[in-house]
Amino acid sequence: MRLACRIYSPLACLIFWGLLFVLLMPGSRAQEPPVDLTQVGIEHLMKISVTSASKKEQQLLRTPSAIYVISSEDIRRSGASSIPEILRMVPGLQVARIGSSSWAISARGFNDQFANMMLVLIDGRTVYTPLFAGVYWDVQDVMMEDVERIEVIRGPGATIWGANAVNGVINIITRHSAATAGALLTAEAGTEDRSGVSARYGGTAGPNGHYRVFAKYFDRAGLAEPSGRSNDTAWNMIRGGFRTDWQLSKRDSITFQGDIYQGDENSSVDIPSLDPPYAVTRDYTAGVAGGNLLARWTRSFNTQSNFTLQAYYDITQRRTFLLGEHRHTLDLDFQHRLPIGTRHDVVWGLGYSATEASLRNSFTISFHPARPVDRRYGSFVQDEISILRDRLSLTVGMKLEHNPYSGFEKQPTARLAWTPNRRQLFWVAASRAARTPSPGDTAMRTNTAVFPGNDRRLNIISILGSPDFGSQYLNAYEGGYRVRANEKCYFDLATFYNRHAKLKTSEPGSPVLEADPSPPHLLIPIYYENMMHAESYGAELIADWEVTRRWNLSAGYSHLRIFAHTAAGSRDNSSAGRLEGQAPRHHFDLRSHLHLARNLEFDSAVSRIGALTGPAVPAHTRLDTRIGWRAGEHWEISAGGQNLLSAHHLEFDARRQGIRLSYVRRAFYGKVSWRL
Repeated sequence: MRLACRIYSPLACLIFWGLLFVLLMPGSRAQEPPVDLTQVGIEHLMKISVTSASKKEQQLLRTPSAIYVISSEDIRRSGASSIPEILRMVPGLQVARIGSSSWAISARGFNDQFANMMLVLIDGRTVYTPLFAGVYWDVQDVMMEDVERIEVIRGPGATIWGANAVNGVINIITRHSAATAGALLTAEAGTEDRSGVSARYGGTAGPNGHYRVFAKYFDRAGLAEPSGRSNDTAWNMIRGGFRTDWQLSKRDSITFQGDIYQGDENSSVDIPSLDPPYAVTRDYTAGVAGGNLLARWTRSFNTQSNFTLQAYYDITQRRTFLLGEHRHTLDLDFQHRLPIGTRHDVVWGLGYSATEASLRNSFTISFHPARPVDRRYGSFVQDEISILRDRLSLTVGMKLEHNPYSGFEKQPTARLAWTPNRRQLFWVAASRAARTPSPGDTAMRTNTAVFPGNDRRLNIISILGSPDFGSQYLNAYEGGYRVRANEKCYFDLATFYNRHAKLKTSEPGSPVLEADPSPPHLLIPIYYENMMHAESYGAELIADWEVTRRWNLSAGYSHLRIFAHTAAGSRDNSSAGRLEGQAPRHHFDLRSHLHLARNLEFDSAVSRIGALTGPAVPAHTRLDTRIGWRAGEHWEISAGGQNLLSAHHLEFDARRQGIRLSYVRRAFYGKVSWRL
């Protein structure tokens, strides 16, 4: 924490004084009561409101999009202690663990360590790194008990969220501070999560305000080597934050929140070297630190008309021998919902973001320039047109966004929704989305191999970004059916056909002599180009069955096929096969929530994940179980096991990035929570 405060002293001081301010306020001791699923059934599920599909509240049954909602109760009963592990329950979402602190997460294919076609947000704050257009999942964390829900869109959401929301959107929404009054303390220990503690306190701030403050710490063990022996990739992190919500008047409300974190991560990579034997394995510790502040003002004119103005400032730093990054980001966003007449419900908005980084290069990875600046601005408009009242509606929209690499990008959508009755929804959609370039595509050099040639001169194989690298595009066609068959059963089917254009390939260039770095050597370049296209199709089925008042079953199945083709003239013979094999064709999940008695619950989840072929990873079956006991009004005790069917298994092969194979191990844990 001293490191974080030294690096981010202005932001750290601001958060510190904010925490001190709210801690000195008088607070309420009324903690939110735990949810009892015996009182929550399919009827409640169908009344859930979502906001990610259209930036306005809609009932799940009336939302023409492939969207899945993870509730706070799902999170509590999953036993998961990190956001990536929670996301495993989403049908159609591929979640594969690469290392102790890294994951590959994407929807409908294109999965990798920095899957760059999924947009991830926490309370409206975009958390992907502009350097690679991916997500550092190790630093995306909140206090799990504060999450209200996680909305996951499978399929494009670029019309309202902008570039990089190509294959999906993950929106993590935390609770209003009024819902987290009182004190909460949790402690956890286990074979993987070796130790973890978190504390939260919330209360009132005057007659119209509420607040909460929290702090958490965890220490997690490393994964396993192929032999099953533990590797030295443990990591730990400490985080603290606050949120305040003020109702200034009947129309106006303000939210102010922020957090700060610092952690250390052990890792191991294989890297090239200029000295014999020209390749080494390097164990190292990466330091991560950062913080953010967010402010949001909402004015409501009536139940259907409002505007929101949001601003956030984010600082992040990563310190490794491979690459150092110190980044500042400022983001401004305005949106306005405006019904016009009785048939048009319009949402429109404006946005601006600016980010600047200071990078420390190494022989293995370098960026030129080393201080990249990225400024983006744009606007969107979306209109939901009522054709037949409460029966048939058409939603059309357009996002126009400017980026420094490819200029203006147009991203339109059209969605038709038919609700023949209150229990059913049929929908179809056509959308276009763009994944805009990043410095990782245009300005990065990665030295992948060093070897002596026949003339004893060293050869260096390098992957180079291209300044001419352009945006990658998706034309998506979707259809779905959502139905509450009766009071006990719910089904959701989504199908899709996607056409991807101008995808990334790695094209060999002509060797050239290079003097720097010394000694003089022959550079064998491989350049990023847009010389591949692909088609994909698939389906995702979700079923929820309330077997009895005390037993609920949820099932999910997804099927995916991808066919990739390089353009004429391309000399890349590996990218197409790798793209086709980065996600499983079949993925099946079954979850059971069972109340054995009023205060005793038993939960289990089994998943069957198909094999990967690019590169090869065997299929595997995962079983997780949990038993929980509410010991009175204030205490909850739980214990569980994860990956119980095998001692260890492989989920993703990232050796292409120099990352050594890590196997996910069987794990056990225990957790105690106290509320007041």
